[in-house]
Amino acid sequence: MIARMIALLVFGLVCMTVGSDATALCIEGRIPLAEEFSQSRLVAKAVLIREHQIVDPADPTGVTATRYDFASKLIYKGKEKKFSVWIDNTSSRVVFSEGSEYLVFVQRGVKDGFVDACGNSGLVKSGAETIEWLKRQGTTSR
Repeated sequence: MIARMIALLVFGLVCMTVGSDATALCIEGRIPLAEEFSQSRLVAKAVLIREHQIVDPADPTGVTATRYDFASKLIYKGKEKKFSVWIDNTSSRVVFSEGSEYLVFVQRGVKDGFVDACGNSGLVKSGAETIEWLKRQGTTSR
C-alpha cells in the first residue's frame, strides 16, 4: 500500500514537471526536426495573443479543448500572419502561456491547426538550435 502511494506521488511529480509550457512525455521520442518541418503547413516564431477554452457541458471538467491564437513575428514556412491552433484537452496536450513567444510548427488539423506535443514547438528562449537550423533553410519572411 505504501509502495503504491509512493509510486503515485512520483508519477504526479513527473507529470507536473513534464506538463510545463509546450512539453510532453513522448514515449517514442521527439519528431526529427527536418521531418516535422516538411510536414508542417506553417512554421513561425509567434506570440500567443489569446487563449479560448472550448466548453462542453457533457465533459466532467467542462473543457474539451483550447484554441490558441497567435501573431507571427517571423515566418519560416507558410504565410499566415495570424493563426490559431486547436489543442484537445488530453494528458498529452501542449500548453502555451499568453504573452510568451514560441516557435510553432503547425500541422494540418481537423479544426484549426494542430501542434504535436512530441514535436519541436516550444519557447523561443529554449530553441536556439532549432532557430539556427531554420535559418539555414533560408525560408524566412516577416
